[in-house]
Amino acid sequence: MGIYNELILMDNPQKRIQFKYGFCRLLEYRIGDVVIWKNIIKPEFAKGKVIVSGIADGLNLGDYSYFAIEIVDDKIVSAKEISEEEWKELEKKDYSKV
Repeated sequence: MGIYNELILMDNPQKRIQFKYGFCRLLEYRIGDVVIWKNIIKPEFAKGKVIVSGIADGLNLGDYSYFAIEIVDDKIVSAKEISEEEWKELEKKDYSKV
């Protein structure tokens, strides 16, 4: 996945969802945190509501959980588990190239 950030879920702190959005340097976030852009010029798409893809390792090698992470005005609002097919559709919107 390259460089990414991690979303840590309060109900399961061992599950770390990897996602690419904002300043990606293995930063740790929780629901309610504001995404850091640091020295990156914030792109137009970052204003308002954005849904980004996330992925978490499972207990077994090759066992993944897929997530849709909702971000509103840079604040992480929610993360919900989705199917692999839904995740692949979200992956087409590559927010990592800013």
